[in-house]
Amino acid sequence: MKKITILISLVSILNILNLMHAPFVCADDNPFVTKQQTPSEDKHGTVILPIRHFTREMEHTVTQILEGILEGNFEYIKQEADHISKSTKKVIQTFFPQDNWYLKEKDLGSQERAELKKIFNSYVNLIERQAISLKEAADSQDVYKTLSAFVGMVKSTCIDCHTRYRE
Repeated sequence: MKKITILISLVSILNILNLMHAPFVCADDNPFVTKQQTPSEDKHGTVILPIRHFTREMEHTVTQILEGILEGNFEYIKQEADHISKSTKKVIQTFFPQDNWYLKEKDLGSQERAELKKIFNSYVNLIERQAISLKEAADSQDVYKTLSAFVGMVKSTCIDCHTRYRE
């Protein structure tokens, strides 16, 4: 019974995550009716497309790790941690295509861009270290230790960066 409750909770969380990123928004007069977003309503409407693909890929991997934790599938967690580590190599080329900032309407000066690039590189290094810690925790076969490493990774990398630099 406990496993069924956890599974139902997981499915609910995954559905909420998917709804948050769906191309639909609630209609103004009824929160249960959705309508297609227009580019002006889409907070990422002015973003060069590769960033969307990259963030969705990372989002999917993070969700897969959570699923692995809930299932106690430690090999899968390690596989997905490896995927995150490999994917971080794309951060700089995604956010700084051809050495430009990814937002079309915001052109950064070369010094500001270089400073931001340095900060993003530090996040890349931190993500890689956190992915290693996650794999080490998964090697312990301890779900609580693995969950703690996962939450630590999300807090110190994803949430920290998004809180500071979300446009």
